[in-house]
Amino acid sequence: MTLRLVGSEPPRPKRRKYERSPTFSRDEERRFRQALRNLQGAYGSWRCLMDALNIRHSALADVMRGKARVSGDLVVKAMRASGLGLKDLIGEP
Repeated sequence: MTLRLVGSEPPRPKRRKYERSPTFSRDEERRFRQALRNLQGAYGSWRCLMDALNIRHSALADVMRGKARVSGDLVVKAMRASGLGLKDLIGEP
């Protein structure tokens, strides 16, 4: 049998996961997804677009389905792949 000493310290609070506020609004994300569809047409296939963006299939699929938020990194990669600026890529239609 083993005895365990219990100290008078209160239990530590559970750590919260870091949550970042969204970078883009829902409307901007919708317009970005449409821009990705247009880029897919320009590149000819989703595979070519994924290679140009250097992104995995599952990550791109999650963004396109709305399961994952649009990140700033992905927007920058799309800007480089398309040669367009941010305003042209997700600006007002």
